[in-house]
Amino acid sequence: ENATNKKVSFKSSNTSIATVDNNGKVTGVKEGSVTITVTTDDGKMTATYQVTVKKKTSEQTTVPVTSVTLTGDSEVYESESIQLTAKVLPENATNKKVSFKSSNTSIATVDNNGKVTGVKEGQVTITVTTDDGKKTATHQVTVKKKDTSVHVTEVKINGNQNLSMYVKDEIVLSVTVLPENATNKKVTFQSSNAGIATVDENGRVRAVTAGNVTITVTTEDGKKTATVTIEVKEHVYEVTLTGLKQKLQPIYQYEITEVRFDNNPISFTKLKFKNGREATKTVAAEWVEDENLKEVTLVLSNGEEVQARIKYASRDI
Repeated sequence: ENATNKKVSFKSSNTSIATVDNNGKVTGVKEGSVTITVTTDDGKMTATYQVTVKKKTSEQTTVPVTSVTLTGDSEVYESESIQLTAKVLPENATNKKVSFKSSNTSIATVDNNGKVTGVKEGQVTITVTTDDGKKTATHQVTVKKKDTSVHVTEVKINGNQNLSMYVKDEIVLSVTVLPENATNKKVTFQSSNAGIATVDENGRVRAVTAGNVTITVTTEDGKKTATVTIEVKEHVYEVTLTGLKQKLQPIYQYEITEVRFDNNPISFTKLKFKNGREATKTVAAEWVEDENLKEVTLVLSNGEEVQARIKYASRDI
């Protein structure tokens, strides 16, 4: 250490790979290995040092992060997961490492890869933070209660889809809701014309007057529908006179304008006397069903009223 002359000189074995100055500063030129030799001015003592020059890569050039975005679904059910994606910019940033955090882990958790798992119903904010520059982005996630319901896929009205019935008749429509284990099987019924036929909440159809009507059933869940077409017919009766209470001129010459039972008009298409002769056809109001033998009032076209006994066939003719 107390040498009088401590001057040294440096030399590179290959200046095309690395150079060295008088102070020992080595500068890489190209990829390869060189030997740096130091020599004392006094006594020419030497020492060597191996230096490897490496090719400079793009990774060795630091590109700082400027921003980060966070995207993905905004809803997740309890006990289910969604994946959020963080995008670090610029794309060639040197350090793209990020971390994730949930604002409320009792509602939703998030792992190091951005996978969010719902815990209970509520809303949370997921924040992503870059390792380089601490840039941040947020994403709102709503956790929903898991729907365990079995939803309706179809509804059917059982039986024939084209039905017929008579005025005052009633039928009850039978309905099948699918699948069989559907959670909510409630349905509603609606008539296209309540003046022809009505339907109640239980699917009971009551015929009101002749015509065609469509009954629609609709499920509460999913609003699935099915229809049935119903033709409502009027009953047609054949009425036979069995006797008159008073003797009068043969009434065949008069038109029978009305037949009354208990002061209510009844309807018929044919009116025959017991001997088979047909009286003039007339139309009145509805038939009042009772026993097969009735005492009625015949109203004639001349204004007279005749008490008669009648028998009717309760069948369509």
